[in-house]
Amino acid sequence: MAGLTTCGTYLLSGHEGPYALERFTCVQDGDRWAYDGVREDPATGAPLGRLLLRLGGGTARLHVEAGGWVLRGAAAAGEVLWRRGSEEHEAAGDGFTGSSPAHLVVAARLGRARLRLVEVTEPVLATRLVQRSWTALGAQDEVEVCEVADLATGEGGRVHLAEDVVVDAPNVRLLTLTRS
Repeated sequence: MAGLTTCGTYLLSGHEGPYALERFTCVQDGDRWAYDGVREDPATGAPLGRLLLRLGGGTARLHVEAGGWVLRGAAAAGEVLWRRGSEEHEAAGDGFTGSSPAHLVVAARLGRARLRLVEVTEPVLATRLVQRSWTALGAQDEVEVCEVADLATGEGGRVHLAEDVVVDAPNVRLLTLTRS
């Protein structure tokens, strides 16, 4: 896939502090978008997993590896299908979410105020259905700002996006960025 290529590194944090570096490459080519993220432990450099996410033709395809597990899935036309190990699942929904900033980019592109998503958690790639609200607050200096909230818990925050990059969000810090 040719097009605009963006590479960078995110530092991901949780309640106990930083837990992963996600080195990523994403490519935008017309209505197709591809994201490849590789995670490592920020202290040791040990590999933690990989995420591949592809958008195009009204379909999102996901491949995640972590903790010895592999999850593959797809979302299209209000249906989400996924397989983890030998288990197959399906649900009415708009797509996937998780700790990777790639999920925030995809959710923002959906352009809906309410999203029903399959959340994928690390390291065992367990899944659960969640509902999130997305409110666009406008753009400032070419950065789109959205208010995001989990409808079950009320937790949320602001996500700042510049095209296909999360420049700021809760638990996400952009460390490096190059475009070509």
